[in-house]
Amino acid sequence: MTHIIAKLRAVLANRRAYHRAIAEIAQLDERELTDMGVDRETLVAGAYSEVYGVAR
Repeated sequence: MTHIIAKLRAVLANRRAYHRAIAEIAQLDERELTDMGVDRETLVAGAYSEVYGVAR
């Protein structure tokens, strides 16, 4: 039972981290993205890979 609770906590922590990253990415305007030389989709995919360890 404790394994299930630990797994659930990890899943929820990853979900929070991913949604926090997406919220930060959403705050960037197009000019900031252009200045960084990336597009929003690349950042979202990178956030997903960073949190979940797999490509989206």
